Order: sequence, then structure tokens, then C-alpha cells
Amino acid sequence: MELKELNDLTLLNEIINDSYIQNLVPEAKVITHPLVKYYGCYKDNELMGCYLAIQYSKNEIELHSYLLKKAIVYSRIFGKLIINECFKNPNVTRLTAWIYEDLVKAQNYVKKIGFKLEGIKENAIYRKNKLTNIHMYGLIKEIKWDS
Repeated sequence: MELKELNDLTLLNEIINDSYIQNLVPEAKVITHPLVKYYGCYKDNELMGCYLAIQYSKNEIELHSYLLKKAIVYSRIFGKLIINECFKNPNVTRLTAWIYEDLVKAQNYVKKIGFKLEGIKENAIYRKNKLTNIHMYGLIKEIKWDS
């Protein structure tokens, strides 16, 4: 299993527009910006999805997971790989993941790879035509992460 920086917009759009991803996060779109990186998740050279990493500040990266259905069995391995990749930067001290309240499996996933619930933003966004809370999860490098 490995991560590689992914810049191919065609491949990124294929992942983001996959029916499994769109069912979970229909508003997902590929973002092109100097502070945004995508990391492809590969198993035996097969692309299994990607992570979106936004350099939110000098010390913080916001992560979003777009793992295809076939990658779910490897999600913890890929999760640890992206965490290690982000923490390679000595300035990065925290990772943040914002997760919609109804995505319970996603919340359980980030908890299993070391993130802790830090707060809930109530009525933060309209999702599926109703106001929805967003849960904020964080992972602090020095305190909580053991690669």
C-alpha cells in the first residue's frame, strides 16, 4: 500500500464522481488551489481512492477522505499513511476532519485512526434538504499520534 501525490484531474474527477462517493458526499468537487494537495491511495498499483489535504494554516492540515468502496477494507492502513505523510512536515502539529453528523461510519473511521471529537457545529449546513450538524475531529501530533 502506498500514497502518491495525485495531480491528474481526470483521475481525481473519476474518484470524486464515483457513485459510492457521490452517494455519501454529493457536493464533493475537485478543488484546484495552491494550498490543496491530493494523495492517491494505491494497492498493487491500483488506484483505490484519494485524500484531499488542505494546508489550512502553517501548522494545520484539513483532511477529507474519498476512498472508493473497494478500498474500505484497507482504510485504516491508508489512514495511517496519510497521517504520517502530513506529519512529515515539521511545522504541521494538527490534523482536522469535518464530518457531517449523518456519516456515522466516517466518524467511526477517524476515531479508529486516532482522531478525537473536538466539537460540534450545530445547524452548520443544509444537507439533503435539512439543517445538519458538522462534527469536528482533531489529531494532535505530539500528544496523540504514535506512528
